[in-house]
Amino acid sequence: VDEAATEALRAKMRAVRGPKKIFDRGFESIEELKGRCKAETGFDPPGQPRFTKWAAVAAEAMAKKKGTKAA
Repeated sequence: VDEAATEALRAKMRAVRGPKKIFDRGFESIEELKGRCKAETGFDPPGQPRFTKWAAVAAEAMAKKKGTKAA
């Protein structure tokens, strides 16, 4: 193994690649993912979740208990 050549090649590849992402899921945003969904899977993208009223009330009550604001 030519360690010097290997390290030189790795350095060149790092420079070409640029900075690495911590996570690379293949998309930058949920909107981008949803936009590609039909073409890549054949399925329509999932809809936004719709929470029932009791879930919103429960979340608000828990947030009040903790002294924070519900999402």
